[in-house]
Amino acid sequence: MTQDFAKDLTGGQVFISFLKLTKLDPYLFLQVFAIVMQGVTITQLAEDKMCINQLHFPKEYCLTLTSNHSENAETTSTSILVHANSLKNWQTAIDTIPSSIVALFLSYWLEKYPHYLKAIMLLPNLGAILSILILLSNAFLFKVSSWAILLASVPSGFSGSITLLTSSFYTYVSWSTPTRFLVMRFAMLELFISTGSLCGTYLSGKVLTMKPWIHGQPENYLGVLFVSLALLVTAFIWGFFVTLEGVPDTAEHLACRSHREVVKDVFQLSRFKELAEPLTVKRSGRDKTKLIMAIISGLIIWSIIGGDYTISFQFSQKVYGWSAEKYSTLSTYFNILPALLSVIVPQLLKCMSVRDSAVGLIGALSVISMSGIKGIVTNDVGFALANSFGGLGSLASIANRALVSQIVDPEETAKIFAIISSANSYASIAAAYIYTHVYSATMDFHPGLIYNIAALLALIPAINFLVNDIAAVIRKREERKQKQVDPLDQLANFLVSLTIQKHNENSFYIWRYFKEISCPLMPVN
Repeated sequence: MTQDFAKDLTGGQVFISFLKLTKLDPYLFLQVFAIVMQGVTITQLAEDKMCINQLHFPKEYCLTLTSNHSENAETTSTSILVHANSLKNWQTAIDTIPSSIVALFLSYWLEKYPHYLKAIMLLPNLGAILSILILLSNAFLFKVSSWAILLASVPSGFSGSITLLTSSFYTYVSWSTPTRFLVMRFAMLELFISTGSLCGTYLSGKVLTMKPWIHGQPENYLGVLFVSLALLVTAFIWGFFVTLEGVPDTAEHLACRSHREVVKDVFQLSRFKELAEPLTVKRSGRDKTKLIMAIISGLIIWSIIGGDYTISFQFSQKVYGWSAEKYSTLSTYFNILPALLSVIVPQLLKCMSVRDSAVGLIGALSVISMSGIKGIVTNDVGFALANSFGGLGSLASIANRALVSQIVDPEETAKIFAIISSANSYASIAAAYIYTHVYSATMDFHPGLIYNIAALLALIPAINFLVNDIAAVIRKREERKQKQVDPLDQLANFLVSLTIQKHNENSFYIWRYFKEISCPLMPVN
């Protein structure tokens, strides 16, 4: 964490200084926009390929499958969704495992060579561009098996993917932001991510349902992918020319090393041992337990949100009978308010002096409400209610990151966020596997079961935030008690100071008289 802004700055100058810290956030927005825009399209492409190429149904039948409620259509729809879920599993694994391994080396890399931060942030962008080119080829060659889509995850995974992108951003935020602004800064970051996700979801549905830009395509997959490619290129240009704020200086003897020497130094197996140091080092009080529980709570929240994202489109197809356009449109509309709340509410709560742990508790309860409602009320009304009550779910992640940043020392920040990002990666694989398999097994008789399980699991971070909040209240009360001074002692000290400073005889006798009254057993000189 950087030092606070200069004390002589006006409120307006502090606001401008804070905004300067967000000038790289548009890069993150565009990157998330482009990646999310592909999500629905890739799933739709895989489903259409299976329906048309493997099951040999007419194109018109396949494109209206979700709204067709005949018995034959229901059976066909189920088999296609199971295939899409399986493909999603493999896609997550190929994309996540290499990226999590790369992220494990991030802490040492940034600790020793912080001047590489921008290059590390741009690396996932280059991998995403290569992935888009592979997806474009896959869409052009529509007759190729849907399993070929998995090839696009290879460059994305080995370039760090979203894991390296988010962990490097979290490290940058912790480096550049004063402690008192951490919650607001993470909230701003959450806004850019949420807005990028909303824009990607909305635009993908609109572009996908347009008349195909290139003749011979069942749907406008190529249009979506071309727009996504343009966004990624724009993001790279923005990120390349922006100057970072608050990045620590690299040691002189390390700054002069060549790229080859740096890579050789960073990618050593011994770095894994060093990575675990923040979890094993002795900490004052119960900070070690708090840190581990914060990491576990973050993993659970991440898994629930990530698992929901994995099956949300397929869930809407089966349960609500929605098309890609309807899903994209309604998801965007219902998530606009949560995106705004993720920024407004943390700042409002901070102005009201609400503790970070209390903010996290509100977010965890929101996640429980969202999953519980979505699992029980399996219709359009349930979707609206789940998104309404789940609007503050992002507060859990925001507060959790702020708490972690406050527990660890600044020099440990890169390590701890590398651990968290890598753990989140493996949690994403587990969540994708569990969500898709449970949903595939129960979609015909209880499609919301996985959401019921998620709601119960979210009780763990909620309890952790509650315990932290109670501890914070108790600690604050004890601090207040220690600061309280007996009024008689205050008066005695005041009179003593008068005696010492003025040597006034009257003051001395007043002080003598006071001591005889208040402390009769104390000898008076």
